[in-house]
Amino acid sequence: MALAAQSDLSPALCRRVSHGSGCGRHKQILGATTVGSIAARVFHEGAEGRIAAVFKQSFYVDHAGSWICVVRPGFGNGPINVVLEGSAGLAWPRDIKLGNSVRLDNTGLRIGDRFRVSIESARRWRPPPVPQSCPASRSQGLAALAAAVRGRIPRQGLGVFLTSLQPTDKAPIEVIKAAPSVRALCGWLSSSPSSAFACPAPSTLLGLGPGLTPSGDDFLGGALIALFRIGREDLAHRLYRQIQPDLAQRTGPVSRAFIAAAACGEGLESLHAALDAVLMGESESMGQKLAGIDRIGHCSGWDALAGAVTVLRCTPGFESEPQAALG
Repeated sequence: MALAAQSDLSPALCRRVSHGSGCGRHKQILGATTVGSIAARVFHEGAEGRIAAVFKQSFYVDHAGSWICVVRPGFGNGPINVVLEGSAGLAWPRDIKLGNSVRLDNTGLRIGDRFRVSIESARRWRPPPVPQSCPASRSQGLAALAAAVRGRIPRQGLGVFLTSLQPTDKAPIEVIKAAPSVRALCGWLSSSPSSAFACPAPSTLLGLGPGLTPSGDDFLGGALIALFRIGREDLAHRLYRQIQPDLAQRTGPVSRAFIAAAACGEGLESLHAALDAVLMGESESMGQKLAGIDRIGHCSGWDALAGAVTVLRCTPGFESEPQAALG
């Protein structure tokens, strides 16, 4: 990825700190509007990290195995996200380069001698409180979701599990590989959520599919978040304990960071919005909420939503007919 010169930064994002002419010769401070709760803890720990990944809309900082993700405006809030203020379509300055050292403290981060992201005026972001819901509203929400997803689910990824637990032979290879584990997860949720039995083979979903956060990881993350939203933190903790020993071998560090956040009940803002709309039976807003899901990665939002919906339709006490409503 080609990185643009610092002079490409908009004046709205470039605050002059030293004297001279031209934005490129000045120290630059980009303000952040929000900082995710987990990212805030990383800043509090301080010390040094390194730039571990750079993309058009974001870059990731690794701090001794803890991660923060600096994102452009419009990308959205999340537990490890630091959302910048200003314009969305700007090129990163050349200081933001893979492997460069990053200094972290309670005021923000510094890269090199000229570039800084300030969090001093940023507000802390956390997921919204769990909404009040009942089986009837959740059933209405799932029916609205079933209608809204028609024709929208990506061909790739595990979004097909939003509509059926029995994919066809023509489904993508990752769907065929995931199907036994997804059905096992649903069976575990349906039949023995209060028992001491472990969920059969959830770790087989880890690392399944391409990308920085593979589809199987996103599916599990969505499931963990949904368990928190319906008040079953006990099951979320048990599920995470089962997959935790395999995380280092089966998937990458960025994905591990998102799964760890999901194990605390925290995910991207758009996922929470869509999931809460289902829980509250908000039929009219479902299409708008799915537009937010579309913006999460290539198909990561759909994968995570599929994991969350699997929890909703398979957990006892939920009065619905999932295959009739979703199939």
